[in-house]
Amino acid sequence: RQVSGDTSNSHHISKNTFVRNPDACRIVLGLAVRLATTSSGVTLAKRALDEILRLCGTEMTGSTLSQIASCGLCRSLTNQSEFASMLENRSHPLYSRFVLLLRRIAAFSMTYMDFVALLRCVVGPILCAD
Repeated sequence: RQVSGDTSNSHHISKNTFVRNPDACRIVLGLAVRLATTSSGVTLAKRALDEILRLCGTEMTGSTLSQIASCGLCRSLTNQSEFASMLENRSHPLYSRFVLLLRRIAAFSMTYMDFVALLRCVVGPILCAD
């Protein structure tokens, strides 16, 4: 497949693409959240999240899962200024995928700060309600 309309500057994309920078997951997650406003956007967003979930599967433990888990994505998923709102809205079409992503990353590796962020995200609303 060619990228760009100008053939002199076009690049070919191979079928085998790899996550070179785990922080790119944040960009994909952000785009997925923004796309999920229409039915076709929800479909595309679900496919993008499914690909990230595939990269975080147990068979990817030695490669992309360890990279993604070590880049602080657990903290991003539980941070109010980033993606925590996705974990609070059970009616959102991407809710189950965000929960599954958090579960996979947290189960693989979690720093102390990630654990504290996870507690704040999960326990905070419970304590505020009481």
